Amino acid sequence: MLRHLARKLRASGPVTVAEYMREALTNPGQVRRGRAGPGGAGYYTRRGGVGESGDFITSPEISQVFGELIGIWYISEWMAMGKPSTFQLVELGPGRGTLTEDILRVFKQLASVLSKCDVSVHLVEVSPKLSEIQAVMLTGGKVQPNPEDESAYMKGISKTGIPIFWYRDIQDVPPGYSFYLAHEFFDALPIHKFQRTEKGWREVLVDIDPEVPDQLRFVLSPSRTPATQNFIQPEETRDHVEVCPEAGVIVQRLASRIEKDGGAALVADYGHDGTKTDTFRGFRNHKLHDVLSAPGTADLTADVDFSYLRKMAQGKTATLGPIKQREFLKNMGIDLRLQVLLQNSGDTATREQLLHSYDMLMNPEKMGDCFNFFALLPHHRLVHPDKKDKPKSKSPLPPVAGFNELLLNSANARLRSDWHQGLANGFLPALSYVKSNSRGSENRTVMSAAIVLANKVHHRVSDDLKTVGGAALHHTSNLNHRRLIEHGTTGAVCVHPRAPKPWKRWLAALPKAGSDELQVAQQSPKALGPRCREQSAPTKQLGSLQACGALLSLPLPRKPYTSKSGKAQGL
Repeated sequence: MLRHLARKLRASGPVTVAEYMREALTNPGQVRRGRAGPGGAGYYTRRGGVGESGDFITSPEISQVFGELIGIWYISEWMAMGKPSTFQLVELGPGRGTLTEDILRVFKQLASVLSKCDVSVHLVEVSPKLSEIQAVMLTGGKVQPNPEDESAYMKGISKTGIPIFWYRDIQDVPPGYSFYLAHEFFDALPIHKFQRTEKGWREVLVDIDPEVPDQLRFVLSPSRTPATQNFIQPEETRDHVEVCPEAGVIVQRLASRIEKDGGAALVADYGHDGTKTDTFRGFRNHKLHDVLSAPGTADLTADVDFSYLRKMAQGKTATLGPIKQREFLKNMGIDLRLQVLLQNSGDTATREQLLHSYDMLMNPEKMGDCFNFFALLPHHRLVHPDKKDKPKSKSPLPPVAGFNELLLNSANARLRSDWHQGLANGFLPALSYVKSNSRGSENRTVMSAAIVLANKVHHRVSDDLKTVGGAALHHTSNLNHRRLIEHGTTGAVCVHPRAPKPWKRWLAALPKAGSDELQVAQQSPKALGPRCREQSAPTKQLGSLQACGALLSLPLPRKPYTSKSGKAQGL
């Protein structure tokens, strides 16, 4: 690769950093029988440097929890958008396929939720080496060329029975309702670098060092280049700027697709919000590597400028973020998922590995603050569309998981038993709790409920109460320590662990409403906390009863249970 670049530079002069990165990372080299050969081949073309044995390691390679929570994010958004009958999962730059495999495992565990949805996977991958690794990871190697469809160069069926297709460009992916995923994708796209000088802005170029044969160096353009005129804004205050035009083009395409066909895009990457300067660097064997030394043998990367991505969406979609990885994963319930795995692990080594992985993902000094999450969503996902003939709906839209606390508004959607049974290994939904007083006036309060459907796992419900507007469940159960359950129509019930047996028998005798069931949520007294003993505080705990697999809304009696003696049974 170095000899190839040296010949090119001697013949045509300095090149932009973007062109250098493109050559060093994705040059196909000598192609033989459809495979890239070694001569001049780029890093991604001939290597699969992901994982502990490679040159860099990614979050999915560290812990399965990362991919599982990403899978939950997509299902959460799919439900919030009305459960379309079909969707495509499109991943850009899937690496070894580990993240896709974790997501597909979640889809399998929630098969009953997705039973009426036609799901397919579409991978955008330019590296022949990595596509082979992905095929083995996802299908066991059972793939075939796809000559009848020139857009997809390979196809197969995942181990979970979902069709998978491979493409070289996002434009080749067929249109349709799609969820897009770009994890550590944009940071590897070619960037242009610019430096402020006394003569104005100049572009940073790559050239041959005249004093050292076959060695590269950075130089400044003698005058403004076309890229300088196109990408440097008059209001720019930094002295060094990096711009990734390819990232802007891809975001434009994603935004256009989402605007036209629906769906969402989730981006996870190193990045900043228009504040950093010189972030161009290389990695080899998990160590920093000189970006100009031995090109083609190291991964080259630069932090993603999320402010630029937001601008390039051009208002076609709404944007959320960036939000730090540790905040996103915490909102998605990584702490609870970790405790489920720790409890179910059978040996000390496994538990230590889980804790180490958690630390890598969440520690601010490691990946916790370095990585950020960013999302593209249809405008109607965040704001009710204006309607000329009908008044604007006042019902609150479900918050976006990860960027807010993970909530599910029970005023708009009932919690189904298959959803919770699928989450029995610790994935988190949440409960919208609406409290009403005896006069019937509503205090619409959403309680973020950390519901853990796994044996012997208990966690406190968030104390953070948020007032929201919109439709509410009237006369929902008012559950306070040592108080009666007030009359109600529909609601989800959480019973204090000291509830007497007659009360539990009454619950067991309640008629079932279709597939709906009621879970008596139990909790250890020590974990309840002092607020549960206050007369005015709503129950703060939701846990799990080993014999139950669902927490659902269902018709409640008009009167509390009364014992044979005629006395109402309190909690």
